[in-house]
Amino acid sequence: MQQVLDGVSEYPNKGVDDLLHEVGETDEDNLYTVASSLKRIAALYNAHDLSRWELFDNCYRVLERGIDMGDLSEQIIVQALLCVHFHILWRLALISDYPVTKEQLIGLRKQRNMVLTACQHGLSNISSRVREQSFTLLCDLLVIFSAQMTKDGNEELRPLVFTADVSLVSELLSFVMDHVFVEAEEDGDDETVKIEMLHKRRNFLAGFCKLIIYNMVDLRTAADIFKQYMKYYNDYGDIIKEMLSKARQIDKVECAKTLLLSLQQLFSELLQDQGYADRSSVQFSAIKDLGRRFALTFGVDLMKSRQSVVSLHLDGMKFVFQRHRGFDSPLNLPFLDVLSEFSCKLLRQDKKAVLGYLDKNYPAPLGAAPDEWLPLASYRKSLQARGDDDTMSMISGKPGSLRAKRVPATSAKRRRMEVSDASVDGAWMHSGGSSLLGRKLTTPVLTSTLLRPSQWDTGSLHSSSDQDSEKGSESDFAHSRSWLGSQNKNKQQNNQVQKNKVVKNRTRQKVRKQQLLSLMEEDGEDTDDGPMMSDATSEHSDANSDINLQGPLSRRGRAGLLQDLFDSTILDIDDF
Repeated sequence: MQQVLDGVSEYPNKGVDDLLHEVGETDEDNLYTVASSLKRIAALYNAHDLSRWELFDNCYRVLERGIDMGDLSEQIIVQALLCVHFHILWRLALISDYPVTKEQLIGLRKQRNMVLTACQHGLSNISSRVREQSFTLLCDLLVIFSAQMTKDGNEELRPLVFTADVSLVSELLSFVMDHVFVEAEEDGDDETVKIEMLHKRRNFLAGFCKLIIYNMVDLRTAADIFKQYMKYYNDYGDIIKEMLSKARQIDKVECAKTLLLSLQQLFSELLQDQGYADRSSVQFSAIKDLGRRFALTFGVDLMKSRQSVVSLHLDGMKFVFQRHRGFDSPLNLPFLDVLSEFSCKLLRQDKKAVLGYLDKNYPAPLGAAPDEWLPLASYRKSLQARGDDDTMSMISGKPGSLRAKRVPATSAKRRRMEVSDASVDGAWMHSGGSSLLGRKLTTPVLTSTLLRPSQWDTGSLHSSSDQDSEKGSESDFAHSRSWLGSQNKNKQQNNQVQKNKVVKNRTRQKVRKQQLLSLMEEDGEDTDDGPMMSDATSEHSDANSDINLQGPLSRRGRAGLLQDLFDSTILDIDDF
């Protein structure tokens, strides 16, 4: 293996010297020799440390000539880029495992800067392969030489930390916009080619998003990528959504402002193209749809995203009314329709605070035409929605303002039983009451489960003589009276048992409600979102100094808001 490495490393040195000293037209045989030698070295460099052969200088000389003069083939430039890239990685691994000297750090930092400069120049090369390879290597090197390399006790490597400047980030972003967000028709009709090109573009986008996730590039840079979320959702929606989720973990407020910035950029582009924002146009509807999709990413827990959503509303209002003077409506006023998509993510007290800030600082002029200020009225209406009571049950999905007190099922059943009993008693009085008042009592027709003698016949009661009826009326009346007394006693006992069951059920429900509320409160106290919320509020208090947000609800206040969540009349659960 050592002989193979020695032999391979000798060819490029000789071929590069001949190539660099050539004047005029280059020799094709010499170009082939250099290209094949660099390809072998790059393949070996990927798995073996060839840094002791000092191949970096010759490879960089070839790279410098190919990029600056453009007289070398793209294959030579790409292989030279890979060789110098692998060289600095092996040198970094060497000084990370062993004690490092100052001279080694200085030498490695110089070589790193040379490679980064060559890759940055390669982004504007005429060859697509050179541009793509330069972009990939730049993204990898920015991650490797970031501040994370000083962790785990490697503080001596701090001189090697590199931070991308504005010009480099701008060139990387331009590459993403030009090579990733393109139409699929440019790839032709071959499905295999389309799949390969889509896979390559996804890798480019993931490489740049990696820089944002690891906080190596300013988060505001992601605004240009967030703008493409809906248009290229099928191709890159999962990558953009994951980047959005990670960015929100880094800084919720800054992430919300970045989303707002992407919407503002789209709105500004619409104004530049059309001169004004037509609220009924397809382009404006697409911006609103994107804002609605962004609002869904904040989730259902409004407390977690409270500060970020309020900051988004305040910055949005400032964007709408910037440089506004006089009675004419601002040019950016239709943007309030987009901002209304985020009103549903505000808490009730925050809606009132934002609405008060709006009325105080940006009121509609007196005597202004209502049609011109219609977006402002629509936005105010979105802030007033559900303003009376937002203790909405997350289980039933019914708002508390529309909730009506219903009669418990037990009392309704009790009333139906009393009405039915009263109807039976009234029918009995109607059938036998007239004969009882006119003469002696006669035996009423009873529907009882008691056994009656066989000689009792309802038909013979009416056809028999008065004497026979008078003889049996006294004994029959006494018997029916005792039976009715037993029925009333049983009825009273049943009512008492029913009342006892109702009392027990209500007591059991109260205990269950208290247990559930206590469990929910303990779960809310144990979560880590509380400290995160307070930290976010303290960090970005200057951003929202114009508005004062009420603090989180106390333990007692939260229990008061949650007491309706387990009301059986809301959940359509009958007491039993």
